Amino acid sequence: MNIKINDKLEISQRQGFLSLIDEGSFLRIYNQSAFIVTQILQHNFKISAHTIGKFQQYHFVYCAFPKRNLHFHFENIRKTAWGYELTGEYDLVDYDNWFKQFFVQTHKNLNRNITAQQLDSHLTSGHLFSNERSVEIEGKPIYLNPEQIMFLRNWQRGYNNNIVIENFIESLQRKLR
Repeated sequence: MNIKINDKLEISQRQGFLSLIDEGSFLRIYNQSAFIVTQILQHNFKISAHTIGKFQQYHFVYCAFPKRNLHFHFENIRKTAWGYELTGEYDLVDYDNWFKQFFVQTHKNLNRNITAQQLDSHLTSGHLFSNERSVEIEGKPIYLNPEQIMFLRNWQRGYNNNIVIENFIESLQRKLR
């Protein structure tokens, strides 16, 4: 089934659903659904950012993984005509900031993959966001970027995310040095 990008983006922005679009051997996850899967559910998928259109007016991000790994990543997922969906209540309050971070660079760099390490260095440098929040630890202000704040908001005890927690703690330790 060949779906236009506008339709894929529309499917991906439905409230209360995580949408995975079937694209042959891979499942792609766009915009709001990519936010849900990488930031809320904490899956470590690489995000790609793209701009299309004659006047580069359409921005979108996506991540993907092999279809054969579907049940490794998601339980209780339902098959649809265009792919798969997972129902849930997802907090999208930080989605706009998360999405915008991929498009604040110059136009020549828009259509490139952004690795988690590059994203972390941009976030900790403070160049992308002016809405950092600070807390004081041992008399030293520690600034939390939107990604770290989002992690704290969405963290749940018992969720199997030891690597994510270790990365978060290490990022805080670096700020204390």
